[in-house]
Amino acid sequence: MKVIIIGLGTQGYKRKNILLKRKKYVCSFDPINRDAEVDKIEKLDRYNYDTVFICCPDKFKKKYILYF
Repeated sequence: MKVIIIGLGTQGYKRKNILLKRKKYVCSFDPINRDAEVDKIEKLDRYNYDTVFICCPDKFKKKYILYF
C-alpha cells in the first residue's frame, strides 16, 4: 500500500512516523510546512496512491477530498 499525507502538522507527523516504520509512506503535501516533500497540490499524481491521509484543518478538507 502506498500512502501520502495531506497536512504535515501534529497529526500528519504522527501518521508519518507510523507509516515510515511500516514502509508505506510515499510523501507529504503541505503548502506551509517546509518539511513536506511537496508544496503544491498540482505536483501530486492523484492516481498514484492507494490511500490519502487528510490531516489538515476542516475548512480545507472538502477541497482535498474532491481532488483525490
